[in-house]
Formats: sequence, structure tokens, C-alpha cells
Amino acid sequence: MDWQSESAKQRLAYLSEILSRSVLVTLYALLVINLYQDMQVNFRVSSFLLLVQELLLVILLLVRRPSMCTSMRPQEWVMAFAATFLPLMLGAHGNNAYLIGSVLSSAGALTGIFGVMALNRSFGIVPANRGIRTGGIYRWVRHSLYASYTVAFSGFLINNFSLNNASILAAWFVMQALRLLMEERHLAQDPEYREFMQTTRWRLLPGVW
Repeated sequence: MDWQSESAKQRLAYLSEILSRSVLVTLYALLVINLYQDMQVNFRVSSFLLLVQELLLVILLLVRRPSMCTSMRPQEWVMAFAATFLPLMLGAHGNNAYLIGSVLSSAGALTGIFGVMALNRSFGIVPANRGIRTGGIYRWVRHSLYASYTVAFSGFLINNFSLNNASILAAWFVMQALRLLMEERHLAQDPEYREFMQTTRWRLLPGVW
């Protein structure tokens, strides 16, 4: 009976991996297409860097490592997907291009590229252990990719301010904070990650949290 139960868990994990990978590749591919079309109309350095980042994510999703341990908690899946795709509801308003907004957007997107490269084949959406990554910019911030999005979206909001965008990003930040705490709870089952938490102090923003 135990063997059958273990086999069923393995099949469930395999099917969830295939399903999540297929959905994510499709969604990110559509995002890349939209970014490319938008960039042809209104080229910005930040848009180009974001396009590169998202294209890298599509590639890594196709070749990512199998998970050694994936969370099966429904609330963690819902939070992960909501925090990932809620920003798609943001809207561009006007053609404002304040220097500080453009710098933040570009810096965030560039940092995101380095974050994706550091994660490499360990990238995922829901909490899962695909190998603990502690190199690159992860030596300074435990959730470097999330930090890059925080900086980039701050720049976007400056250049495209509206109550709708501000509300979306406020909700997104709360979700992202809860999401990373859920991830840490899951990954802390691994002694290597617990050691990483001790050596890399900051979760998201150095000097803040």
C-alpha cells in the first residue's frame, strides 16, 4: 500500500510539473510577443531589457531541473501565480518618461537579467527545491529576482501613475512578500538553504528587509 501511495505521489508530481511548465511557457511566450510588439511602437531601454529577461525565462522554463520537493499546498500555488501575473493588469498612461522612473525601470530589468542568469535551471514559480542557488547577486539578497521586479515596477509607476496602477502594485507587493515567506518556509527544509538564510541577511531590499 505504501509503495502504491508513493507511486501515486510521484505521478502527481510529474503531472503537476508538466502542467505548470506548459502553462508558464505559454504565458511567458505571449508576454514576450506583447513586449516585442510594444517595443516596435515605443522603444525604451527598459522595455528591451525586460524583453531579454522574459525571453531568458521562457528558455529556462523549457530546460529547468526537475524539482526535488514541490509544495502541494493550494494556497501557495494560488499566491505564486497571482503574484506572478497580477502585473499584467498594469496599464501604460501617456508618454511620461521621468528620468528617475526610467532609471529605476532599466536598473530593475538589468538586475532581473542577472537574477535569471544566477537562478539558471533552478527557476520556478511555485515553492520547489530545484537546487539551492547562492551565487551571483543572490550573495547579497535572498530573493534577488523579486527585488528586481520591485525596483522595475516602482519606475513604471512613476512614469505611468494612476490609482489603478498604484492599487495593483500595492496588492502585488503584499502578495509577493507573502509568497517569498511561503517559499522560505518550504526551502528551509533543506539544511543548505537554512545556512544560506544565515549568511545572506536580506530577503528583498538591502538595509530594509
